[in-house]
Amino acid sequence: MLDYSRIVKIAEEQGIVIFIHMNDFDYYKNDLFLDIVKTNPNVNFIILHLGFLQDGFLSVLCRNDNLYLETSALNLPLFSNILVNFSEKLIDKDFFKKILSSDNLSISLERIILELDNLIGSEKILFGSDEPWSSLEGQIKFFNNLELEHKKKRNILYNNARKVLGIK
Repeated sequence: MLDYSRIVKIAEEQGIVIFIHMNDFDYYKNDLFLDIVKTNPNVNFIILHLGFLQDGFLSVLCRNDNLYLETSALNLPLFSNILVNFSEKLIDKDFFKKILSSDNLSISLERIILELDNLIGSEKILFGSDEPWSSLEGQIKFFNNLELEHKKKRNILYNNARKVLGIK
Protein backbone atom coordinates (compact mmCIF):
# COMPACT_ATOMS: atom_id res chain seq x y z
CA MET A 1 0.00 0.00 0.00
CA LEU A 2 1.17 3.51 -0.81
CA ASP A 3 2.58 5.49 2.11
CA TYR A 4 0.37 8.57 1.98
CA SER A 5 1.98 10.12 5.03
CA ARG A 6 5.22 10.65 3.12
CA ILE A 7 3.41 12.44 0.28
CA VAL A 8 1.47 14.63 2.71
CA LYS A 9 4.64 15.46 4.66
CA ILE A 10 6.36 16.64 1.45
CA ALA A 11 3.29 18.69 0.53
CA GLU A 12 3.34 20.34 3.95
CA GLU A 13 7.07 21.10 3.77
CA GLN A 14 6.77 22.57 0.26
CA GLY A 15 3.45 24.36 0.74
CA ILE A 16 1.82 22.22 -1.96
CA VAL A 17 -1.96 21.85 -2.22
CA ILE A 18 -3.17 18.28 -2.76
CA PHE A 19 -5.91 17.75 -5.33
CA ILE A 20 -7.97 14.58 -4.88
CA HIS A 21 -9.98 12.90 -7.63
CA MET A 22 -12.42 10.62 -5.82
CA ASN A 23 -14.24 8.70 -8.50
CA ASP A 24 -14.08 5.02 -7.72
CA PHE A 25 -16.42 5.16 -4.71
CA ASP A 26 -14.17 2.96 -2.62
CA TYR A 27 -15.25 3.48 0.99
CA TYR A 28 -11.93 2.26 2.35
CA LYS A 29 -10.02 4.88 0.37
CA ASN A 30 -12.54 7.57 1.29
CA ASP A 31 -12.18 6.82 5.00
CA LEU A 32 -8.40 6.78 4.65
CA PHE A 33 -8.47 10.12 2.84
CA LEU A 34 -10.74 11.74 5.41
CA ASP A 35 -8.45 10.53 8.18
CA ILE A 36 -5.44 12.06 6.38
CA VAL A 37 -7.28 15.40 6.10
CA LYS A 38 -8.18 15.38 9.79
CA THR A 39 -4.66 14.57 10.93
CA ASN A 40 -2.87 17.06 8.65
CA PRO A 41 -4.41 20.48 9.31
CA ASN A 42 -1.45 22.36 7.75
CA VAL A 43 -2.02 20.87 4.29
CA ASN A 44 -4.84 22.08 2.05
CA PHE A 45 -6.82 19.46 0.15
CA ILE A 46 -9.16 20.15 -2.76
CA ILE A 47 -11.67 17.47 -3.72
CA LEU A 48 -12.40 17.59 -7.45
CA HIS A 49 -15.93 17.25 -8.89
CA LEU A 50 -17.42 18.08 -5.48
CA GLY A 51 -16.31 14.58 -4.48
CA PHE A 52 -19.54 13.48 -6.16
CA LEU A 53 -21.06 14.54 -2.83
CA GLN A 54 -20.02 11.25 -1.26
CA ASP A 55 -21.30 10.47 2.17
CA GLY A 56 -19.02 11.77 4.88
CA PHE A 57 -17.40 14.61 2.96
CA LEU A 58 -19.92 17.26 3.84
CA SER A 59 -19.67 16.77 7.59
CA VAL A 60 -15.86 16.67 7.37
CA LEU A 61 -15.85 19.87 5.31
CA CYS A 62 -17.71 21.66 8.07
CA ARG A 63 -15.08 20.68 10.64
CA ASN A 64 -11.83 21.03 8.70
CA ASP A 65 -10.47 24.36 7.52
CA ASN A 66 -8.03 22.61 5.17
CA LEU A 67 -10.59 20.84 2.97
CA TYR A 68 -12.29 22.40 -0.04
CA LEU A 69 -14.61 21.31 -2.85
CA GLU A 70 -14.03 22.09 -6.52
CA THR A 71 -16.91 22.34 -9.01
CA SER A 72 -15.64 20.86 -12.28
CA ALA A 73 -18.00 18.65 -14.27
CA LEU A 74 -21.00 20.02 -12.37
CA ASN A 75 -22.96 20.90 -15.50
CA LEU A 76 -22.25 17.65 -17.34
CA PRO A 77 -25.10 15.13 -17.62
CA LEU A 78 -22.67 12.54 -16.28
CA PHE A 79 -22.55 14.33 -12.94
CA SER A 80 -26.30 14.20 -12.43
CA ASN A 81 -26.44 10.58 -13.61
CA ILE A 82 -23.78 9.53 -11.12
CA LEU A 83 -25.57 11.29 -8.28
CA VAL A 84 -28.89 9.68 -9.12
CA ASN A 85 -27.45 6.20 -9.72
CA PHE A 86 -25.35 6.13 -6.57
CA SER A 87 -27.54 8.15 -4.25
CA GLU A 88 -28.63 5.20 -2.13
CA LYS A 89 -25.07 4.08 -1.46
CA LEU A 90 -22.92 7.15 -1.42
CA ILE A 91 -24.43 10.55 -1.07
CA ASP A 92 -25.14 12.37 2.13
CA LYS A 93 -28.83 11.50 2.48
CA ASP A 94 -30.10 14.76 3.98
CA PHE A 95 -28.22 16.81 1.43
CA PHE A 96 -29.46 14.63 -1.42
CA LYS A 97 -33.09 15.27 -0.44
CA LYS A 98 -32.47 19.02 -0.64
CA ILE A 99 -31.01 18.97 -4.14
CA LEU A 100 -33.68 16.90 -5.84
CA SER A 101 -35.88 18.73 -8.28
CA SER A 102 -39.57 18.96 -7.55
CA ASP A 103 -40.16 15.96 -9.82
CA ASN A 104 -37.78 13.91 -7.59
CA LEU A 105 -36.24 12.39 -10.70
CA SER A 106 -33.48 14.82 -11.49
CA ILE A 107 -30.86 16.81 -9.66
CA SER A 108 -31.05 20.58 -9.52
CA LEU A 109 -27.47 21.69 -10.16
CA GLU A 110 -28.31 25.16 -8.91
CA ARG A 111 -29.55 23.70 -5.64
CA ILE A 112 -26.30 21.83 -5.19
CA ILE A 113 -24.31 25.05 -5.08
CA LEU A 114 -26.92 26.98 -3.09
CA GLU A 115 -27.21 24.21 -0.50
CA LEU A 116 -23.43 23.83 -0.29
CA ASP A 117 -23.20 27.56 0.31
CA ASN A 118 -25.77 27.24 3.12
CA LEU A 119 -23.99 24.25 4.64
CA ILE A 120 -20.29 25.00 4.30
CA GLY A 121 -20.14 28.56 2.94
CA SER A 122 -18.92 29.94 -0.36
CA GLU A 123 -15.41 30.15 1.14
CA LYS A 124 -15.02 26.36 0.86
CA ILE A 125 -16.02 26.04 -2.84
CA LEU A 126 -13.59 26.58 -5.73
CA PHE A 127 -14.52 26.97 -9.37
CA GLY A 128 -13.34 24.31 -11.80
CA SER A 129 -14.11 23.75 -15.47
CA ASP A 130 -12.93 20.22 -16.37
CA GLU A 131 -12.00 21.58 -19.80
CA PRO A 132 -12.02 20.06 -22.48
CA TRP A 133 -14.77 17.69 -21.31
CA SER A 134 -16.90 20.54 -20.08
CA SER A 135 -17.15 24.00 -21.58
CA LEU A 136 -15.31 26.67 -19.60
CA GLU A 137 -17.73 29.24 -21.00
CA GLY A 138 -20.70 27.11 -19.92
CA GLN A 139 -19.34 26.68 -16.40
CA ILE A 140 -18.76 30.42 -15.97
CA LYS A 141 -22.21 31.20 -17.37
CA PHE A 142 -23.74 28.70 -14.91
CA PHE A 143 -22.14 30.51 -11.95
CA ASN A 144 -22.91 33.97 -13.25
CA ASN A 145 -26.60 33.02 -13.53
CA LEU A 146 -26.85 31.61 -10.01
CA GLU A 147 -28.92 33.53 -7.51
CA LEU A 148 -25.97 34.10 -5.21
CA GLU A 149 -24.63 37.35 -3.82
CA HIS A 150 -21.87 38.88 -5.94
CA LYS A 151 -19.34 38.41 -3.11
CA LYS A 152 -20.10 34.68 -2.91
CA LYS A 153 -19.73 34.28 -6.68
CA ARG A 154 -16.35 36.06 -6.49
CA ASN A 155 -15.32 33.69 -3.70
CA ILE A 156 -16.14 30.64 -5.79
CA LEU A 157 -14.86 31.95 -9.12
CA TYR A 158 -11.69 33.66 -7.91
CA ASN A 159 -10.99 34.56 -4.30
CA ASN A 160 -10.89 31.05 -2.84
CA ALA A 161 -8.41 29.74 -5.42
CA ARG A 162 -6.21 32.75 -4.79
CA LYS A 163 -6.23 32.11 -1.06
CA VAL A 164 -5.83 28.31 -1.12
CA LEU A 165 -3.19 28.27 -3.88
CA GLY A 166 -1.31 31.24 -2.44
CA ILE A 167 -1.69 33.46 -5.51
CA LYS A 168 -0.96 37.12 -4.85
